[in-house]
Amino acid sequence: MTETKPIIIKKYANRRLYDTATSKYIVLTDLVSLIEEGVDFRVEDAKTGEDLTRSVLNQIIFEKESQSGEFFFPLDFQKQLIRFYNDTYAGMVPDYLSKSMSFFTEQRSAMTEDMAEVLASNTRAFMDFSRQMAAQNVEMMRKTWSLFVPESTQAPKSEAEGEETDLEALQSQIDALQSQLEKMRDSNT
Repeated sequence: MTETKPIIIKKYANRRLYDTATSKYIVLTDLVSLIEEGVDFRVEDAKTGEDLTRSVLNQIIFEKESQSGEFFFPLDFQKQLIRFYNDTYAGMVPDYLSKSMSFFTEQRSAMTEDMAEVLASNTRAFMDFSRQMAAQNVEMMRKTWSLFVPESTQAPKSEAEGEETDLEALQSQIDALQSQLEKMRDSNT
């Protein structure tokens, strides 16, 4: 697998950013989009070539933290991070944070897949349950109608009629019941 070189973003003295891959000026939100898309880039000072990537990313984080009102980095975490700058274990912190974020990302992906699977299986289970309930309701309706419609008023079934669907059978029972109700109304008037 060939490794691609990062896109070079030039930063000018006037704070403008220039994407050398697209030959266009961009803004910080464009850099956020590149990050979200997993595009590798490097921000360089246009005059000196100095790597400014870290300071630009810190600027993005600062702006995100300042805008939202909901802070991503808890206050205690920020204080602990500052304490580690002069700690003997300071060299371990970047590796630990990187591995922790990688682990979190893997777990998030696994949870997303698990949730999709649960939703899919629950949808299937719901559909199966719905079909089962519909079949039970049709059978219950058939039994209920047979209580109200005496067998003598039901027409004898031929082989062709025996093949009619459940809905057609139900419709014929409803028709027979309506006919009986009309006769009862007529006799009461």
